[in-house]
Amino acid sequence: MTEASKDTKSFLIENVKEIIVGGITIKVDGGDVKVIGGKLAPANDTAIKAAKDALEIGQRMYDGSVYGGLTPDGKYQIFAKEEDLDFTKSFHGVPQYVTMTFNDAVKRIKDLNTDVPFGARKDWQIGSLEVMQVLQKNMDKGYLKDTFNTFDNPGFKANGQTDYDNWPTVYWTSTERNNGMPNMYDIDFRGGRVSWHLKDRIKQACRPVRLVPVPGL
Repeated sequence: MTEASKDTKSFLIENVKEIIVGGITIKVDGGDVKVIGGKLAPANDTAIKAAKDALEIGQRMYDGSVYGGLTPDGKYQIFAKEEDLDFTKSFHGVPQYVTMTFNDAVKRIKDLNTDVPFGARKDWQIGSLEVMQVLQKNMDKGYLKDTFNTFDNPGFKANGQTDYDNWPTVYWTSTERNNGMPNMYDIDFRGGRVSWHLKDRIKQACRPVRLVPVPGL
């Protein structure tokens, strides 16, 4: 049990089961927050948010997904697949990163959510620009570490020239750039650079995500 004075404006406490603030008891039980005795004041919002967001960034979940953090508005938890869409390994264990157009990624996500085994997730999607920026920021934490492609150069055409339509370190987002062209925003995970490309021509990486409402909101 941890006690805090009434004068504390904001604080973050980790690995505790119960907090007493100004006569109010906050109990954390499996991600649920229970308030006993009294009414929470706005000054305690930081502690409440910390209690709700009990998961650690990079934590692997029972379904194999990885917790990537909260959306910028704090309303949704981001869960990412542990590997890129269609990621495989060669016989010798060398990563085989797969790139695809945005349109093909949409089709593959649809396949991912169709005819799945009983109990499997059916709400995978391509993350928005804001969601993918959160993942890029947290890419080195926990089980997210070393799962994003940050080292491969563009592929090469048959004639040996660089294939500038193929970018394995750049990840698609579902945010469209409204400029009269079929462009989608994307983010380069090597440094976070944001750009946009034609969704039916350029081939890039895709990391499926799920968004789950934060409990209690």
